[in-house]
Amino acid sequence: MTMALIPEVVGLCPIERRWPRSGELASPYGHRDRHNEEVRMFALGTEPTNRHLAALGFATVLAQSVLLREAMSALGGSELAWGVVLFTWLAGMAAGAALTMRRGAPRWGLAMPVLSLVLAALGVVLLRAAPALTGGAGGEAIGTAQAAWLWPLAVFPSAAAGGAGFTFLAARTGVSNGGAMAYALEAAGGLLGGLLFTFVLAPYGTVLTLFLGAGLTLAASFHTRRLWWALVLTLLLATVARPADALLARWTWRWASRPGSLAAWAETRQERLELASGNPKALYANGRLVASFPNPWATAPRAHLLMLLHPHPRRVLLIGGLADGSVLTFLEHPLERLDLVEDDPELPGLLVRWYGSPIRRALDDPRVHLRLQDPIRVIQHGGPWDLIVLLDGDPASIRENRTRTLELFTACRRRLEPGGLVAVNIDVSDTYLSGVGGRLLAIEASTLRRAFGNVTALPGDHLTLVCGRDGPPDLDLAVLEHRWTALGLTDPVFSPALLPVLLDP
Repeated sequence: MTMALIPEVVGLCPIERRWPRSGELASPYGHRDRHNEEVRMFALGTEPTNRHLAALGFATVLAQSVLLREAMSALGGSELAWGVVLFTWLAGMAAGAALTMRRGAPRWGLAMPVLSLVLAALGVVLLRAAPALTGGAGGEAIGTAQAAWLWPLAVFPSAAAGGAGFTFLAARTGVSNGGAMAYALEAAGGLLGGLLFTFVLAPYGTVLTLFLGAGLTLAASFHTRRLWWALVLTLLLATVARPADALLARWTWRWASRPGSLAAWAETRQERLELASGNPKALYANGRLVASFPNPWATAPRAHLLMLLHPHPRRVLLIGGLADGSVLTFLEHPLERLDLVEDDPELPGLLVRWYGSPIRRALDDPRVHLRLQDPIRVIQHGGPWDLIVLLDGDPASIRENRTRTLELFTACRRRLEPGGLVAVNIDVSDTYLSGVGGRLLAIEASTLRRAFGNVTALPGDHLTLVCGRDGPPDLDLAVLEHRWTALGLTDPVFSPALLPVLLDP
């Protein structure tokens, strides 16, 4: 008689411990194993079971990763999605494992890896439809509490299928080391799924990830003589992924109630991008409106003014400014070097494809040095510059807040040439300075004042805060007009006559 204790598979429910009788297989179901013959019919011997457990880990990691990305997009990129999804996912795994203890047949675990991916696909549809289901406005991200009822519906079922599958399959891994082996096999499959998603599948989008993941999961689960059927199915799923992705993208656009029609879309490693047709084109990132192009009447006057605030700006650092075309105006000035920073490495290539020749010419300009990396690293290790311009978004998430901290502003001051300036965009209009927008402006101004000792606000639909390394900038109209005349520039959307309006407090 094999002397072993019954393995506790998930540790959530107490399991009756006893020595197995002769001819019995230790099992969390706590009774004589009545499924041996049935299990053999489904090829659930030692090796197939190992494959199924690894396939379960592979599938659940892909499902969890996709749901995390979709939840972050639904919340406008907010990291709150991590806490909400991970909590719901762990609760679902625990519930699925607990509910299937001593219930059902182990062979049911065969279906759980693919079922987890199918339920994740349904969860993706719910998350994409969140604006319509919660009454969100077009171009705005939904709030975490606003969709509190949606997270369990989208995440819990897929996680529960994963938990149930682990309970079913772990019961067949053997007697002496079943629990440890089950965890090891699932973890190995999860590691493979995580690596595949991170380094291969993430840029290809949600639909291809789920379809290809389902095909590979089936291939890993089938017996050797049926493997080629699974491979054919995998190729078929990969083939239909693109039209399915297009259908989902169009429905996502419709559910978000955005104006115009969807012209193009893409999923990068960092965000989901959508482009509205028309002139100007509107660009959305994770559901939020981030730029329109071409829109020189909004971008050119501010860019010219910032360049005029410095007497001789030769070296400029521009963070953001590509999606809205501001970089085109900066390049009209006699710069020696413009360091253009975009922390999404795929964005410039997409903008060239979507916007066309103006962006391509800007990127091909020999004065432009495109830096596809973290802005913090660029500031810490680059420079010095005469002018640093932060045109990236407001600190709506932890990631976006990194360029609005006291530490970064202090680093900017250290990387400025004598007389250098820093300009920071604030998406707050000068016509409404109360409420959340007013508090954001007050916090940003206070942080800049601590770093520089001076802050000057430039009015407009988007306020700009300007700080000087050695003191506030010179806003004398005669000085600024003289600088413009000395440059000999002409721009149909800008003239010195606009300066009083641009500087009006």
